[in-house]
Amino acid sequence: MRARSLARHFETIDVSFDEMHAAAASVDATVNDAFVAGIAGGLRLYHQEHCACIHDLRVTMPISVRSDADDAGGNHVTLVRFDLPVGITDPVARLLHVQETCAAQRHELAIGHTESIAEVLNLLPIGVTGGMLRHVDLLASNVPGFPSPVYLAGAEVEGFYPFGATLGSSANVTLMSYNGTCNIGIDTDGAAVPDPERFARCMEDGFAEVLALATS
Repeated sequence: MRARSLARHFETIDVSFDEMHAAAASVDATVNDAFVAGIAGGLRLYHQEHCACIHDLRVTMPISVRSDADDAGGNHVTLVRFDLPVGITDPVARLLHVQETCAAQRHELAIGHTESIAEVLNLLPIGVTGGMLRHVDLLASNVPGFPSPVYLAGAEVEGFYPFGATLGSSANVTLMSYNGTCNIGIDTDGAAVPDPERFARCMEDGFAEVLALATS
């Protein structure tokens, strides 16, 4: 997953929201924690199939920094970058590690300065800011969706599949919940992931490891 190109490939997978929630609740974690833990499992399986042994990968994801004092509107989201524990095979240990890591990111002291930093970065050439994400292996995002069916021109929408830009990373995995299902869109760089169908299958298996906690 080191090479980069302009080629892109898109895959989709579905995961039960109730099972994801139950798996997270089994260790007092959040659905987002379970989502990230599932991604970590999928990345481990994908690298194993390519005979590559890895322990951590660098991931960037948005987190909410909205406080009770903020107005309902406005953008209160910032990007954080951290090492994802890909090498942890036990799904419980992996989920707990992800929970601890994500919680620490939300309380990072530098979070309060991200808006000022973003204003400075916006003044830099895109070649500079885009190159920063080349040192990131994966982008991930969890977008709250609709809890019940919605309709378009009288027809019921069957699913919402979000696709985020890779922005110089090898892949972007984005989840949007809709009517009891986690619709997951996977956008991969063709040079970094030459076998996207295998990548998507490994992601499904990674989530299956986490979902098994819902019934254990």
